[in-house]
Amino acid sequence: MKRTTLGRPKLPEDETKQVFTLRLSANEKEAIATAANKAKQKPREWARAVLLANSAVA
Repeated sequence: MKRTTLGRPKLPEDETKQVFTLRLSANEKEAIATAANKAKQKPREWARAVLLANSAVA
């Protein structure tokens, strides 16, 4: 008898999301939060948009 697994099925490897860790000082984190608030975005959304706008991916 085959065991069923709980949860969502695994995505193909090319569709999985990867984690990008970045160490920031308290001042840098606050500067990002301030810029994100001015843009009416969450800090992660703002940072992603800025990083991708300055890369060949966008």
